Parts: sequence; structure tokens; C-alpha cells
Amino acid sequence: MEYNPDKWMILKINDGNSIIYKVFGSWYGGFLDGDSWRVNSGITKIMFDKKTNSYRFYGESGSIYICHRDCYGVSAYGSSVIEGFIKKADGKIKSLSEEQFLEMWTRFNK
Repeated sequence: MEYNPDKWMILKINDGNSIIYKVFGSWYGGFLDGDSWRVNSGITKIMFDKKTNSYRFYGESGSIYICHRDCYGVSAYGSSVIEGFIKKADGKIKSLSEEQFLEMWTRFNK
């Protein structure tokens, strides 16, 4: 399954034994439906498509998140969802800034 979020951010999860990176994608709702979000199963591979200026994140479940380079970040709704995750996780989940994502991407692709 492919997903094309309107906004996206990378979450870093420390489960005690390892570090897992996940894509948090959010979509703006329309008049009849509200904003929505999804978190992928865990990033296994990242590729960059120069033609579309988008990252392709491959997940453990086989899903692909196609995320435009200029759309890093979250909406106000997405921010409140991530803040809730972080608060409940007691420091085990962190959201990465765009600069931190670029550093992670460089390490991920070595």
C-alpha cells in the first residue's frame, strides 16, 4: 500500500534494545471529514526520487510512504497527536527536526 501524506515527520523510538525510526504522516481533512494521521511499521529503506523531489520510505509491513521533501513537519492537529505519544512514552519517543532527519538519512544510507 502506498501513502502520500500532506505533512510528515520522522519519529525515533528507543524500545530499550534498539532504535526504530518511523514515518508519522498526516493528511488535512475536508469539509466533511477531519484531519487524519498514520504511523508506518518501521523504516527499512529510504530512497530519494529527484524527479518528484520526494523520499520513498519502505516499511516493515511492505507499505511505502511517498513524502515530498518540502512537506516535512506537522499540522497543529498532528503536533498534538505527537505530543500525546511523547508524553505517554516517557522519553522513549522523540520527533526529529528536519536537520536531525537529514543526519539520520545520511547514516541510514551508508
